[in-house]
Amino acid sequence: MSFSFRRVYAVMLRNFYTDKRSTMRITEIFYYPAIDITLWGITTQWLKQDGNAHFMFAIATSLVLWQVVTRGIYEISIGAVEEIWNRSIINLFGSPLQLSEWMVALTLCSIFKIFIIVPYGALLAWLIYKVNIFSIGLMLIPYIMLLLGCGWIIGFLGASIIMRWGRQAQSTPWMVAWFFAPLCAVFYPLASLPATVQTISYCIPITHVFEAVRHQIITGAIAYNHLVIATGLMLTYLTLSAILFHKTFARALRKGLSSLE
Repeated sequence: MSFSFRRVYAVMLRNFYTDKRSTMRITEIFYYPAIDITLWGITTQWLKQDGNAHFMFAIATSLVLWQVVTRGIYEISIGAVEEIWNRSIINLFGSPLQLSEWMVALTLCSIFKIFIIVPYGALLAWLIYKVNIFSIGLMLIPYIMLLLGCGWIIGFLGASIIMRWGRQAQSTPWMVAWFFAPLCAVFYPLASLPATVQTISYCIPITHVFEAVRHQIITGAIAYNHLVIATGLMLTYLTLSAILFHKTFARALRKGLSSLE
């Protein structure tokens, strides 16, 4: 069966209709960025005592960009969870829909939502902390693209766990997102981590993106070395995570999708 963009569009439309009818789904798009940016921002205000003029700018920017990662994670992994919760996964894949089409549709949905989350987060950062993250310039685009790709990696990993263990792993999307945060030096430099942890962090593409962001904020120069490493790692891990998800889904299909519910 050939790949069909009509089916991709159908899944996207289905998700947008679900968003439109669900007050909670619409609310969470705005709620979590507001909570994260406000609470973390207030917590770090007193840390400005170190005298670094760029400190609050780096923290506020990281807070906004972390929302890009979490959106990529949640759109895919929670998409899998909701199909199980709604007991619709059998009907969904009993149609001509292919798994690859479903995956593409969810990734496109996350891209569309980024156009809401980033401006919204930037507005909050400006209103609360007088920080303009858009002063980074056009480099904000590759940062966002890389972080969204990293979110998809973790999202497919979470979805693979869900396809392996079904309802037993339904809390995975929330757990897996914050599992990676301490390792990725999102809110602090890589050098502040213990040496052994730095070795692990260096292998995670998110780390290099946030290191590049902080480097540009502090020095005004672009850290191309971090961006090259982040791109290579992101593409490699994204390919492997997609393959893993395909394999776990195929296993669930052999066992019967009803076993996930």
